[in-house]
Amino acid sequence: MKAMNQEFIGSYKILEKKGEGGMAQVYLAVHQDVPNLKVILKVLSDPRLGERFKQEADKLALLDGHPSICRIKHFFSHGDNIVIAMEYIDGATLEDKIKSMNRFEVGEAVQVANDVLDILAFAHQKDIYHRDIKPGNIMIDNVGQTKVIDFGIAKGKTDPNLTIAGTACGTPAYMAPEQFNPTEQANYALWDIYAVGTTLYMMLCGQVPFTDENPFAIRDAKLFNDPPAPSALNSSIPKPLEEVILKSLARDADRRYQTAEQMQDGLSPFLSGGPTKRRTPSGGMTIQIPPPKPGESKRRWLVVVTVAAALALTAPIYHYVIKDKSASDQSDPDGSGDTTLVIDQTDPPFEPPQGILEISVKPEGDIYLDGSLLKAGADAWMVDVDSGQHIVRVENNKATTKVFADTFAILPDSTQRLNYAFSIPEPPPPPPEVKVYKVKIGSQWRKKAEVLIDNVAQADSAPWTYTIVEGEHNIRIKFDDETGRPQDLDTTVQIDSDTRITFPK
Repeated sequence: MKAMNQEFIGSYKILEKKGEGGMAQVYLAVHQDVPNLKVILKVLSDPRLGERFKQEADKLALLDGHPSICRIKHFFSHGDNIVIAMEYIDGATLEDKIKSMNRFEVGEAVQVANDVLDILAFAHQKDIYHRDIKPGNIMIDNVGQTKVIDFGIAKGKTDPNLTIAGTACGTPAYMAPEQFNPTEQANYALWDIYAVGTTLYMMLCGQVPFTDENPFAIRDAKLFNDPPAPSALNSSIPKPLEEVILKSLARDADRRYQTAEQMQDGLSPFLSGGPTKRRTPSGGMTIQIPPPKPGESKRRWLVVVTVAAALALTAPIYHYVIKDKSASDQSDPDGSGDTTLVIDQTDPPFEPPQGILEISVKPEGDIYLDGSLLKAGADAWMVDVDSGQHIVRVENNKATTKVFADTFAILPDSTQRLNYAFSIPEPPPPPPEVKVYKVKIGSQWRKKAEVLIDNVAQADSAPWTYTIVEGEHNIRIKFDDETGRPQDLDTTVQIDSDTRITFPK
């Protein structure tokens, strides 16, 4: 592949090269018409991997509904290369944070692992599996939000198999034992769970369970040995948390947590900041409430739950007040003394606060908000929007760059202004008018003469009428004379009107 050292890739101006991996070269760039739209460009390094590259773009499009999955903004060809323009995340990889901190505090490490599991649960519900979870593919942005990047080897249930059976894919230190020799019946969800367990182990211990420069040595160690107890490397790890980590790293896949949600439940008691909160498939939220203090009645609790992300406001703000709940609304299935309340977010008791979204488009475009069409062919639009995070998509099929997509947050009682400018190429000049004329060609040898126009033999013998475009043309006839000798006569004529051409004897 040619080196990308030119100033532009498509409509994006290159700011700097960020790196190069097995599939692509990576650049930080900005759109030439939208100076504040920074993106990460992944430029395919090997044309033979084109189908896998397209699959990555397709996975990102399917997962666009989750705010913590790096979004795709554009997919296009640039010369002989395929390019994905992806959301630019202003932050650092978890790998860099581990290098600077060596070890995380228990609550902080568990929170990151829980966030990653929340992202994976969303992806797994769509039958998409990352297969390369590791600190280098996890980012923490500047407001502390965890994001998962690089779905380059992600796998969907209905995908064509681009990896030969028995061929491993992933990063050895974070791969599940069975991932080294995969079968068509592999449960990819359990690979992701193993990788999250290894990542949590790394955050708490400063190293992975199995280390060796030889990937085959790592494979054999994982196949035949249990991982070392993490508490032997970090004595501050609680024994119950150690059991959660070791269960996620079980050699036998059937002994691991079988879903990302199950592992989230296992981590729940160790999350810092109080009650456990995670998404449920129905869109609700599960809150675990610690047992009451001695003498305190569960029925007299007053629980106020605010569903919002601090500062970033990544979800609409709902307030729920629950008190004097009856026993039928509470459950304590494991006898732990904890009370679990499942609160349905789909029916809030009041309308969430709103802000205003103003969009301008030059010259015009179709405007979509959260997947729904707001206005077709609009140059400006204003709408009231629930506070929280939203996705805007603007399309103009006549433009050089046909689609812009952005994720933004609306604060209560605020106005968010988004501006888009499409570059519309000049239409090609109309083709010159072509005039055609009828030309009759005749000779005394009409029954046996062959006619050629500009050295192209015609279907019929003279005399016939032919349609010829305006301009200079060569007319020939070939025949045998009375003595049987072949004759070849030609003339060059300017055709600018209906004409009759007769060849003399």
